[in-house]
Amino acid sequence: MDALAAFWNRSIPIWEGHTREALGDLVSAIVARAGDAAGISTAVVNFLGKVAVGFSPSSHGNRLMQEVAEGCAGNARGKPALIQQLGQFILDEPDHIGVSKCLSRLSELRDSRISGFESINIDYPREFKDAIRLGEFADPEEGFAEFNRRRSFARPMPPRRTISTIHKAKGLECDNALVVPCDRRRFSSTDYSRCRLYVALSRAQKSLTLVVSRNEPSPLFRLE
Repeated sequence: MDALAAFWNRSIPIWEGHTREALGDLVSAIVARAGDAAGISTAVVNFLGKVAVGFSPSSHGNRLMQEVAEGCAGNARGKPALIQQLGQFILDEPDHIGVSKCLSRLSELRDSRISGFESINIDYPREFKDAIRLGEFADPEEGFAEFNRRRSFARPMPPRRTISTIHKAKGLECDNALVVPCDRRRFSSTDYSRCRLYVALSRAQKSLTLVVSRNEPSPLFRLE
């Protein structure tokens, strides 16, 4: 999905559905590594790698983890100083509160187009915002459970144009659907692949477009 979002210059949003896998992993890591600033910083970098682009280990993550490991004590200017600032939040509060403050400040830097942060794109904005909102709760697991409860009750619907996995599109309908890629790796001849393909094909109400690989087509299609 991330590749497709980039292909369309992120003009079409990703449908996040009703689950928050990356947030769940972050919460689990926060609980397991509570008080361990280095472990928390690693969890934050891993989380951002799943919900955003432009905040990679080489561009920001490794420096963030290094700053936290070294106590954010070195002299820094420009982008390194701002990364150090992010790490300080985690160092001061190595829990979900520190993570919330770190991500909130990162959001400010990105939205303000600060040099070194202007190229960060949040592909999963709801999940990212929920991670920030964890700071509103006394316990991160309690916050995560509450977010899940609210989504189940509200049942949000995807926008008119969106990119989605087959799993997250299940139960939804749209006028026009594009299924890509229909290749051997994603749609093999297994019963599971047949079920997934059925779900994908049955989303469309008016038109259906399939992008089928010429070199490795799915065996579920007969090409003439």
